[in-house]
Amino acid sequence: MTKLNETLEHAHATSGSWGRGSSWRFVDGVHELSDQLVSAVFSLALAEDALIFTRNQRARWELLGGHIEPGESIEQALCREALEEGGVNLDYWSRFGHIEVQNDGSAINPSTQAPYAPLGYVLFFVGISARPLMPPTGIEVTGVSRVPLAQLQQLAELQGANLEIIHRGLLVMTELLEKQGVDASPILKYLATIL
Repeated sequence: MTKLNETLEHAHATSGSWGRGSSWRFVDGVHELSDQLVSAVFSLALAEDALIFTRNQRARWELLGGHIEPGESIEQALCREALEEGGVNLDYWSRFGHIEVQNDGSAINPSTQAPYAPLGYVLFFVGISARPLMPPTGIEVTGVSRVPLAQLQQLAELQGANLEIIHRGLLVMTELLEKQGVDASPILKYLATIL
């Protein structure tokens, strides 16, 4: 394990409450989970040498993602959400963690109009596109932000973004880029400055 990875392993404590009877905690890594309990997917997407974020109607910058539609696979939802929210056609992706959500039964899933299960998961991926960006098609999107790899210090300016989760994803993204023969040094330099 690298020193950078060791530092992030100890700095990832991320948890909270979404109100309405839901609490959550982020879990690093890839763990076996029941697909039936996965309600949403998000990707830290890289396209045209920049990370792509979406701003929603709540005026927060977020990773590209959302609820899985009925009959949709996890991978289909991941690709659909990246295209709808950021105009990104994902070519490669790798899961880097999940949020475990505890619900009391009062929160309603907008995709199914049914209460969320008492235990559910939101999966997080890094995604890479070798294709040009397209205009986002999502009706909830109010803006798209491009953060060039050479200017990753701008991540701190994204209001509402969960930087702890983004930093975990960046570490996994470096591994995915290196496997594809792409230079990941701008990401590694940025991670070294924040730790």
